Amino acid sequence: MNLGFKCAEGRYICMISDDSVVHPDTLANGVRRFDREVASGRRLGALAFYWRSWPEETKYRACATLGNNVMVNHGLFLRDAVEQVGWIDDERYDFYCADGDLSLKIWRAGYEIIACEDALLEHFERVDPNVRAQNLAGLGTDWTSYLDRWTGIYYDPAEPSIGEWSHLEGVPVRSADHLFPRGAARAAARVPSPPSLLRRIGKRLTRNFR
Repeated sequence: MNLGFKCAEGRYICMISDDSVVHPDTLANGVRRFDREVASGRRLGALAFYWRSWPEETKYRACATLGNNVMVNHGLFLRDAVEQVGWIDDERYDFYCADGDLSLKIWRAGYEIIACEDALLEHFERVDPNVRAQNLAGLGTDWTSYLDRWTGIYYDPAEPSIGEWSHLEGVPVRSADHLFPRGAARAAARVPSPPSLLRRIGKRLTRNFR
């Protein structure tokens, strides 16, 4: 990922998962919002897109991570901010948590991160269940590394604050079938999907902190 980040020459870097699709207005809305915030004097380092797992979910959401700081699962980063904080930590993390880690480094450098209500993304978890299962197998290791990295900074084991989801309310449900022509056919056939990463994390953390 760092190779792509470092090769980017624009003001902003867009990061989305390869099993996701944006709506036609998503990038333009995100860039306009980013530009407005910076022009108003706000020190913005990143902007998160609201997203949902399609077709299972209807509400779009954005995530806050450790310390209840907004993070970017999918969205835009200010390239200068990413370079300033040392890019993605691709040595500490195998697959998960590197996005949250980058977001926290940006917060700690004095920038803000916000979510953009009119920049929406569709995440299709059913693309390759086998690959997703392989990725999930390393989730626990990455999560432990993440907590270790930020303990005493944005994470206190005695009073754990692991963040929460912010859901968009009152937003008309958008059709995404045209964005996933093959995925729509699979969804119609009710192909079983792997357990959502978000549900897996939520259940695991609930058990750990009860």
